[in-house]
Amino acid sequence: LAFLDVCATCVDTLEVVPAAPDFDGLRRELGGALYGAEGVDEARAGVPLSELCARVRASRADIEAWLRQEKCLELRGRWALLDPEYAGYVLELALCQVLEHGWALGSVPLAPVQE
Repeated sequence: LAFLDVCATCVDTLEVVPAAPDFDGLRRELGGALYGAEGVDEARAGVPLSELCARVRASRADIEAWLRQEKCLELRGRWALLDPEYAGYVLELALCQVLEHGWALGSVPLAPVQE
């Protein structure tokens, strides 16, 4: 439960209406610097979860669920969307490793591919 700053008082009735999470706003926050995109400093790509929670109208649980659903990348505590071209390049490299070593696609050892 987050605390709200009171900026007005009400002497009669105050109605509180739930608002849907703003996932479009979340996508905009993350879309400014796609991880792996040309010209983006990878060390600074992404947004910390605390900043996403402060900037986007959504609960922390909703934000975390959306990040997992959209398969966002977390590096050094920062969340980012992955550049589609970069994702294709990484997949191509991984497949080359699989073919080079003759691994079955259903049993690729993770450690050598990550290197």
